Amino acid sequence: MWFVLRASGLVAVGLLTVSVVLGIVGPRLRPTTRLATITAHRAAAVAGTVLIVVHVVLAVLDPWITMDWPAALLPGVSGWQRWGVALGALAVDLLLALLVTTAMRRRAPRAWRRVHLVAVPLWALAVGHGLLVGSDPAAMRWMAVTSAGLVLAATAVRLLVPPRAPVARAVAPAGPPVVAGRGAVR
Repeated sequence: MWFVLRASGLVAVGLLTVSVVLGIVGPRLRPTTRLATITAHRAAAVAGTVLIVVHVVLAVLDPWITMDWPAALLPGVSGWQRWGVALGALAVDLLLALLVTTAMRRRAPRAWRRVHLVAVPLWALAVGHGLLVGSDPAAMRWMAVTSAGLVLAATAVRLLVPPRAPVARAVAPAGPPVVAGRGAVR
């Protein structure tokens, strides 16, 4: 159980990093690669969310960790590793807000967009949680430095690269087709 608990946390941080990086740089990419970027962004976010759920459930069920459900959801309630678990609980709370607004995206796009911005603080809280509570400090330090570097590089791209202009669509000429020669239609 401990190995899966640890691995699910580390891989979730990696997937959240991929999702955040793609979400930051996506608008600066060519329109032809935009769909693939959005697909990868969503896939990483969904897989990371599933692993976070696995991580939280295993943390509550683990006999060596004294943590109950309120501690997993309410910051500052845990008696075990209070600050580290509080960061994780706050990240879970932000994730729940993100999931709820994503489910209502079509009905409330402005709310979704505003709440979607919490993805970066959510990611930072998850990294902080891993640094404070993680059982493998060397691996988590490596993950934190790598993740932070990727997010900072993506932010630099977002700030320094101008947005792409929308692709202009060709408009079909009005009226019947013009015959240019024998069998050719323009």
